[in-house]
Amino acid sequence: MPEGDTIASLARRMHAELAGQSGVDVLVPSAGETLPQSRIVRVHARGKHLLIELADGHTLQSHLGMDGTWRRFRDHAPVAPAPSVGAVITTQAAEFVLFNPKEVRLLRPRGDRLRRHTLVRRVGPDLTTDVAIDQVVARVYGIATPDALMLDVLLDQRIAGGIGNVFKCELMFVQRWPLSLRVGAVTVEQLHDVYALAATWLKANVGNGRRLTRGLPGAAAEPLGGIATDPVGHGARRTDRPAARLTGSHGDDSSRLWVYGRTGQPCYVCATPIASVMAGRKVRRTWSCPHCQSAA
Repeated sequence: MPEGDTIASLARRMHAELAGQSGVDVLVPSAGETLPQSRIVRVHARGKHLLIELADGHTLQSHLGMDGTWRRFRDHAPVAPAPSVGAVITTQAAEFVLFNPKEVRLLRPRGDRLRRHTLVRRVGPDLTTDVAIDQVVARVYGIATPDALMLDVLLDQRIAGGIGNVFKCELMFVQRWPLSLRVGAVTVEQLHDVYALAATWLKANVGNGRRLTRGLPGAAAEPLGGIATDPVGHGARRTDRPAARLTGSHGDDSSRLWVYGRTGQPCYVCATPIASVMAGRKVRRTWSCPHCQSAA
């Protein structure tokens, strides 16, 4: 699933191409809506959501999920009806097609105030932007229970938007946190540090073609942190014409990451083989170092 850095990079690219353009046709098959001759004023991200704002007050909201992708086509061949297409944006120069989204909605200027409010409530501060980390920490205590696993809390988009499975694994590793670590065993200072580091990493990877955590601030030769010890996670796909893939794989390379995707390979710190297990409330594949992240 694309993470916050991927969506922020996508928003930056689409904003550069679409913002200010007039005479744009916006089609949302699932809503049965077509907005002809529109003008796009802004494309931006909020966590893993992409928001395309139109001059008339409409907003196209999309979430890619595991399989979604935006593609740009240079010509304007007719779009054949099919459920794989979530939206089509047609300009004079190109066509942008959203395939297989997890979610796509066309928010109306007045009638969807509740939906807009709900989106703001269910998606925390976007870590690819400048955010007050103290507010993020406060959201941890306001949303998560003391027995919640930190690997679940880091993925909770209500707390902070943008952290996905890759960054979850990498953050847990550099903090030297075991997968069994719960919120109640983490100090306020450690929560501040982990979300500050997440924000630094996400922002550093916006626009970066290959995701990187090693070599970034906080990715020192020795993992950081430790745990707080207590003695007592519409149309058919067109394959007959060239299309530029705007989203999808971030080009992950295991040598650029500490643990993610490195099952059986030696840990860069202690040489212990990296392990992977299915873990967390939503049961996601999770990578860790059994030695560096030992609960002992």
